[in-house]
Amino acid sequence: MSSIVAEVLQGTGKLAKENIVLKVVDLKRKLEDIKLEVQDNLKRRYVDFIPQYLRLDKLIEDIDDVTSEYESLRSQVEKEIRPQMVSSVVEFEDVIEDLKKVKELKTAVSDMISLHQLLEDSKKTLSNGGYLNTVHYLIELEKVVEKVDPSYKKNIAAISTLISEFIVTREDAIYQLETLWRQEITIICSSKNGKKTLSIKFNKTTSEEECKEILLALRLLKQLKPMLKEFGKKFLNEVCEMLLSRTVKLELSDKAPELYIYIVNEHSPEPSKIFDQLKTIFQFLHDEFFHFPITSPEEEISQSAMNEFGNIISEEFSELIIEKCLKMAIPKQSKQLETFHKEIHAAEKFCRFLQELEFISYSGSNLQNFIHSVDTLPANKMAQDLLSRARSLMKKSLHKTVSVGYESPINAVTLKNGLNEMVNTQNGLSPATFLFPKCQISDSVKDLIALLLVVKEEAKNIGPAHAFKLYYVARNICELYCCVVPTYHKKEIESIPQQTAIFHNNCMYLAHQLHTLGSLYQSDFQTEISMTFVDLVPEIKKLGTEAFLAQMRHQKHQLLQLLQEQQGSSNR
Repeated sequence: MSSIVAEVLQGTGKLAKENIVLKVVDLKRKLEDIKLEVQDNLKRRYVDFIPQYLRLDKLIEDIDDVTSEYESLRSQVEKEIRPQMVSSVVEFEDVIEDLKKVKELKTAVSDMISLHQLLEDSKKTLSNGGYLNTVHYLIELEKVVEKVDPSYKKNIAAISTLISEFIVTREDAIYQLETLWRQEITIICSSKNGKKTLSIKFNKTTSEEECKEILLALRLLKQLKPMLKEFGKKFLNEVCEMLLSRTVKLELSDKAPELYIYIVNEHSPEPSKIFDQLKTIFQFLHDEFFHFPITSPEEEISQSAMNEFGNIISEEFSELIIEKCLKMAIPKQSKQLETFHKEIHAAEKFCRFLQELEFISYSGSNLQNFIHSVDTLPANKMAQDLLSRARSLMKKSLHKTVSVGYESPINAVTLKNGLNEMVNTQNGLSPATFLFPKCQISDSVKDLIALLLVVKEEAKNIGPAHAFKLYYVARNICELYCCVVPTYHKKEIESIPQQTAIFHNNCMYLAHQLHTLGSLYQSDFQTEISMTFVDLVPEIKKLGTEAFLAQMRHQKHQLLQLLQEQQGSSNR
């Protein structure tokens, strides 16, 4: 009879449903028991600190058994029961919900066991000095932590404690690795005979394989860049600054891998000398430590510690070399160009050396870009220097004067020795037409004319590529005169008649010289483009004339006032 009832019930799906419900309840009970046991053990271990052996193997077997049962039930529900339970949606959903809870319980228990096992492995390898294995365990642990349900982290004390323990273990590993790094390489600053001395020392406290493991472990923990940045800052601020600002001597120790840097004097050496010393230092760093790889053999792209070091400080290093070495060597005069080109050639060789060490890339750096654009730099610096010298002359006092020009009438000997030698008697012009009349001008204006001739010589020597730049510098000097002198000496020009007269003479003399200055430039460069200063003459003459006329009007006004006052006194 019971078999007949069973067959009927089974046909309707009720028996199968009841069996599944019973099995789900049983699964939940088993998982709750396992969860409580795991939590109790983990609490004793990590919260209450009561020594207790966690039976991981047995618990993992229990989890696997429950997982098998769960998968079997889920499959049965999906394949056999679900089609028959269309009419019992509520009951079916209850079963599914119970199965979900079973799965959540299983996940929570699995996470707790995984966290504990990985934590134990990481601590064990860390205590044995297996830093790379420790890091691998910590990375796996971090992945488990990331996928743990947030509600578990908040509500399950054991999981929360395990995560805290993971953070402590990770920080401990980082601290030990950073300590080993700082023990391995040091920059020591000391004083000898009252002079600062530096040394870069490798202590060799670990083997080559251990060094590789330490570097890779630091990179995997994202701590290598901070350590290289810390070392790089000291390297730039102490080692490079000393080499760039003082003459030094390098000396390698016979006992340990240590490089000493002694100050010889306080003068900056020439760039080629600096580059040779930097090569020695970089080669020392590379050979002793920075040639080690920071990537594992499995990774497709290989990278050395020197390459990463360059990624971090090469830009700042390049700027330092440019500002305190190469820019200082840019010549202000054309006669220094040959020496400068030799220094630039030394800089190019230094760049290739850094590329071979992988400190800078072949694709380009600030230092390389500066070297490639160096052809324009001497002309730029010469232009700045010439304009600066011109501005200084314009700011000099007007009252220090010299005599220029010729008396009139003049004799044939005077004409022959005239500055311009531009006498034209065929058209009925006076022999003195093109000669400047004798007068007093400021000494600074005579120096300014001489500077314009210096600009011409510099433009001639620097070569055709940059000659026009210096020609325009000469024009800029003349335009600058129109702005600087009337402004800087305004009070004297307006209030002191003698100064006004001298300023007038200065303007007329400068304008007179500009008439022929263009032809001197043109004859030296033999260019089809006209080099002239004649267009500047009217503006310069106008400055002198207006200042002189304003002073005359002022003097006239003062005389009229005096006469009126005198007349008023006579009438009384």
